[in-house]
Amino acid sequence: MSNDYFLRTEVLPYELPALFSNNFLCKLHELSESKIKSDFHVTQGRKKLKNKAFFGASILRGVNYTKPLDFIGTNANKKRRTLSLLHPYGQILTMLYTLRFQDYIVDTAKRSSFSIRSPRKRNSNEINSNDTKIKNWQRIYESINLSSTNQVTSEEDKVLFNHFFSYFRTDNYSSMASSTFVKQIQNQFQYVLKTDVQNFFPSIYTHSLAWALYGSKSVGKEQKGDKNSFPNLTDYVLHNINFDETNGIIVGLEFSRIIAELLMSVVDNKVEVKIYKKYRYRFRVNYFIIRFVDDIFIFSNSLEANRNIFLIMKDVLDEFNLKVNDKKLSIFEDSATVFTSCIDEIKQLFELFKVQKRELTLFSVLKGKDALDSDPNTGKRGRLIDWKNLFNGIHQIASKNSQDLGKITHYSLSSINSILNFVPDLSIKERKVYVVIIEGLSGLLKNSCTYTAIQHYILNISKLIHNLESSKNSLEMQSELMKSQQISYDLDMELIFKSQCRILDNNWFSVDEGYELINFMKYYQKLSWMIPSRILINLLHLDDSHNFYFINASIAYYILDNKTNEVQRAYRTVYKVLFRRIRLYIQKNIDNGIDPLLDGNFFYVLNDFLKYPGILKTDKEWLSKVYNNLKGKSKSSDLDKITSDSYFQWNGSFDTFLKNVIKKKVVHQLNITDLNVSF
Repeated sequence: MSNDYFLRTEVLPYELPALFSNNFLCKLHELSESKIKSDFHVTQGRKKLKNKAFFGASILRGVNYTKPLDFIGTNANKKRRTLSLLHPYGQILTMLYTLRFQDYIVDTAKRSSFSIRSPRKRNSNEINSNDTKIKNWQRIYESINLSSTNQVTSEEDKVLFNHFFSYFRTDNYSSMASSTFVKQIQNQFQYVLKTDVQNFFPSIYTHSLAWALYGSKSVGKEQKGDKNSFPNLTDYVLHNINFDETNGIIVGLEFSRIIAELLMSVVDNKVEVKIYKKYRYRFRVNYFIIRFVDDIFIFSNSLEANRNIFLIMKDVLDEFNLKVNDKKLSIFEDSATVFTSCIDEIKQLFELFKVQKRELTLFSVLKGKDALDSDPNTGKRGRLIDWKNLFNGIHQIASKNSQDLGKITHYSLSSINSILNFVPDLSIKERKVYVVIIEGLSGLLKNSCTYTAIQHYILNISKLIHNLESSKNSLEMQSELMKSQQISYDLDMELIFKSQCRILDNNWFSVDEGYELINFMKYYQKLSWMIPSRILINLLHLDDSHNFYFINASIAYYILDNKTNEVQRAYRTVYKVLFRRIRLYIQKNIDNGIDPLLDGNFFYVLNDFLKYPGILKTDKEWLSKVYNNLKGKSKSSDLDKITSDSYFQWNGSFDTFLKNVIKKKVVHQLNITDLNVSF
């Protein structure tokens, strides 16, 4: 069985560049599952396992601990967080741990009665129940595909999208809130108390996780000498991959969410026992608790019961050095309203827009093709006034709910994609609608320029371009493309390109979150439309940027001519500025209290830019000298295996980029377990 699922989905944060890949790690022979299991068998027969055995993998010999690459990301609540990309050795270690203890993980997670996102079984490699969802992915891809070739097969899709584990009920918050399961609970119980764990992942003490898995702190301390037990190796792996830090676990990984489930499953179990022991409240009968990661919803038919349950929850969390977030504490006297928000108003706007389109289409059919001001496409596209009203309505709701600006932006940009299903007629009248749509999308991005918003924006623009190209190609095939329509097509495409250049040049644009837009804009190079060097240099010179590797890799990719593997002539100055920054970064970060080649912040920059196809000889020699000097001093025995390729796909095609952007949108749809569990 392949290890592809784990390395591709459990250790790579959603917020990574679409062209970032660890595929070559998956292909290493010593990381094949059969080899790993063979190593497990050998090491388990030894009396003493050095270095916690590293689970038998020779590739990790000499590695005491690694440091992840840290970067900044903003969530839907507009809270800036430090996220992390594991060092390759860290990725490998988490995979070995999970393969060895997958049954322990599932068994522990099953103890919770409250969690609706716990891992319940390992996914297989076979394509069966997920076929429908794979077709759904293909449908999305075909609706925005900007390439006439390279269609993917279902098997390839499965490899791309499947998680290592499937989950109980759901792995997605929005699907949880709208599920029949939750509706049933709301119908049974009147009151809800909602809270969450304050600063959850950074507050998890790795030793307390081991104590929880042992059942108590005292037992955990007694068993501290058992270095190869599931609890102690869990503790060990967590601080090994995080610069030997025991306070807090890495944020952004699916692996971290799985580990957090282990701790919270123990918490849930203790809470349930204490509730019954103290108040004789029966779960499902007198109360119900839903926990989604660290979001907690307490349902009952008594405010007093809610309070009693909450206090027990608070006490048990405190046993593990976790605190309830008092600022997020909310009480609802009608459980039906707990998941309502301003997003419901946004949904109504989109429903109204769709109704208006249907009415226009019906009107056109009943009255004839000349009924809509000689514009029969209006019913499919929507009227200019309807598009204006949609964007104005979104902005009005956003202005009244500034605390939910991120959620509103993400939902709106995601939903717009479904109403862009029309084939343009390449008319002057239609261009006015395009102007409103393009500027409307830019306006939404201005409200909340996050990584997720950029992803949705890219998919929307891709669909607009796909529609334009489909219309143009169809008319060309029928030999009906008029000169005015060709001009209209060119103007529409130029309108989109210039709009994106303005976005990059705006003060509100966050390159920390928006670097994927630079990668996307490589598409226009086939039309000889280029981002001005001035804009790229300005983005390189931003002093307050945090995501150095992502930003510089994206700009380096953009200026590369993939046909010649050289930097494009127009961007030689950009190259000089970029590599000057690379050298300064290497010099500044070569001594951070750890072997630099085990520091993700240093490793990815040195490794990937050393393999940049357009690198000049002098820069390559300088970086090679740095690497060889460090390699000679490093205790790591198999560095060549994790440095055999670049993690950023310098020669990745635009089609590969777009497929991976779509993957990020739909991957969560493939991970719900098929277990039939009734309420």
